[in-house]
Amino acid sequence: MSETLQPGLNAKRRITIDTERTISFMGDDCRVYSTPKMLFDIEMACRDLLLEHIDAGKDSVGTRVELDHVGATL
Repeated sequence: MSETLQPGLNAKRRITIDTERTISFMGDDCRVYSTPKMLFDIEMACRDLLLEHIDAGKDSVGTRVELDHVGATL
């Protein structure tokens, strides 16, 4: 394992929440960030962080998730 991959690493990513990342089943007036899209964005951010610290050709995938999406905002 890479010496740079250590507990406590962090990263920041800004994502524009466009229509494709929102729910549509409550109509256009109630579009919010979709929980599955949020989870995908989180997983990709974590993967990108890991890729900076593991050997070329190595990769990662999530295996367990616990997520409370309690602050949906229009």
